[in-house]
Formats: sequence, structure tokens, C-alpha cells
Amino acid sequence: MKITLLVAALAAVLFASAATIEELNARFGANGRVSFRADENGEPIVDLKDANGLCSVKLRGAHVTDCRFTGDEHPLLFVPKMGYVPVSGPRDFIHGGVPLLWPWFGCSGAPADPLWRRCCRALWLPVKDVPPFHATARYSLFDVEDVGVQGPETSVTLVLKTCEEVGEYTDGDFVLTYRITLGDHQLGLSLTTRNVGDTTFRYREGYHPYFAVSDCYKLTLAGVDGCRYESDRHLPCDVTHVWQEGPVPEWPGCDLFRFGKERSVLTLTDPVWKREIVLSTTGGRDVVTWCQDVKGASKGTMNIHPEECRNYFCIEPSNFYSESEIALESGESHTLETVISVRPTK
Repeated sequence: MKITLLVAALAAVLFASAATIEELNARFGANGRVSFRADENGEPIVDLKDANGLCSVKLRGAHVTDCRFTGDEHPLLFVPKMGYVPVSGPRDFIHGGVPLLWPWFGCSGAPADPLWRRCCRALWLPVKDVPPFHATARYSLFDVEDVGVQGPETSVTLVLKTCEEVGEYTDGDFVLTYRITLGDHQLGLSLTTRNVGDTTFRYREGYHPYFAVSDCYKLTLAGVDGCRYESDRHLPCDVTHVWQEGPVPEWPGCDLFRFGKERSVLTLTDPVWKREIVLSTTGGRDVVTWCQDVKGASKGTMNIHPEECRNYFCIEPSNFYSESEIALESGESHTLETVISVRPTK
């Protein structure tokens, strides 16, 4: 009985401390350029709007859900027709926009599932869920730290501190600061992790942008010369672990590029829509590219219909490989920053 009352009291405190939409608008709303509204679950979304376009971000998971630039015929980001609805359950990964992957990427860097737990699961015994695919920060409700309206740029800064969703699978204390900026045909993403604990904090990270494209089979990717290259798809020439040279023709599958340095500039060319999407990254040593084939999407495990599979392509700046894992000592911080720009081609 006492435990039940304690849990109820804690829930009441947390609910009372969560800012309402009205409070967020009163504190952070800025001349129509920054405003807050509720999503289908009543949770906050921040809209950045100005003469350059619009950008929307869910505070739950700091998920960028939409970005469109003024004068562009097509949006920057792919938004599934089904919307951002988990298919299999609340911890299902939601495809579209720009999900945030932290403090691990996919299963890379995720805590190992112990043998005893695997045995219990094989015997259908109740055990705690395995570490979720693409990490835990996407379940957490971020707080608004600041907004910025300076010249042609509009920004919001979100913050996440040590919390249950992340602490369930990691040790240590952290402050995660995420600044999202809307500019002139540019979307800026800047993620800073600071170790505020007494022990080493280790993590991996990445952005998972879903770019809207005319046809993923017709794209080319430039800027990966000299990278260590791996692929999980069937290649015309049966090779893996090669040094890639020249533009890469893209089609369904997953490719991993390791730069070995913390700077990269990638260019995705869409000849049908006559535009280039350029990603300039600092603080990330790896890039993952991905799109799903129709057969895979037909399994019904994604919030994307099979007929939409050719209309998006993912380029994911990250620290993915074990060699790229970040280890922060007490007081140290690291920033992964990507500026995404769009320019027309002839």
C-alpha cells in the first residue's frame, strides 16, 4: 500500500512539473517563429517557422518530424502516409523524419543480453525486455532549454538529463543537449553529450534522417572516397570491406562507411527532382545509408506502406563502429553536428 502511494505521489509530481502547451508558448513562443502545439497523444511539438520554411520537432524523443523550405517543390524529409504511429508496440522504432539514436545505434554498442535472460526467454519465462533497437533516448520527453531567433535562423535547444529510460541500460550521469536550427535551405542538428558523473561514460550515437526522394533506385552518393566500406546487400560484384572510389549507386540495402576522421561531406544527387542534398558533419566518424525493399516492408513491421519504399533514402551520420565509441571522462563533452543543405541542379 505504501509503495503504491509513493508511486502515485511521484507520478503526480512528474505530471505537475511537465510544462503545458500554454506555458511553453508563454515562455518560449517567439513572434510566430517558434510555437508549441499538442500531438495526437497530447504531448508537445515545437514548430519553427520563418521566411525560410518550417520545421517540426516532437519533444518526445527530440524527433524532427517535418522540414520544408520555401520555394522547394518537394519536402526535405520523408513523412510516411501512416504518420508516426508505432506498429508493434510503444517501443517500436518509428520511421520517417529524423529520429535520434542515443546512447547506441541499432544494436551496435547496446548492452549485451545475458545468457541467463536468453535462456529464460527461450523457456517463456517473464524477463525484462532486451535493450531496444536504436536505443532509448527516443522514448524520453526532452525539456526546452532555449529558443533562438536571429536573422535568417530559427532554433530550439532541447535537453535531456539522466533519466529512467536511459539509466535502465547505462551507468553514469549525463546531460544531453540537442540544438535544431532552421536556416535558408538548411537544417542544422547539433548534439552535445556531457558527462556530469564521476565515472567514464561510454556511448554511440547517430542521426537517422529519412530524405524524401523521387526514386531510391536512381540516386548517387558522392563523398565516400577512401572509406572502409561494408554492405549487407547483394552487390553486382561480390565484394565487401573494400575502399570505395567515385559515386555510389544506391538501391535497397544497408551500407556502412567508416571515415576514420571526424569530418565528412556527402552529396546525395536526385536526378529526377533535380536537387542535391548535402550533409556536412563534424564529430562523427561513420555514416550508414539505408533503404528498405518492398519485400521487407510487406512484412508489416514498419509504419511505411510497401508502395512508399522507393520514396525515401536514409543517410545517417554517426559514431557507429566500436572504434568510434565515445568515452567521456568526468566533466568532458563531445558534439556531433550535421548541417543538411539543399541545392538545385540542372
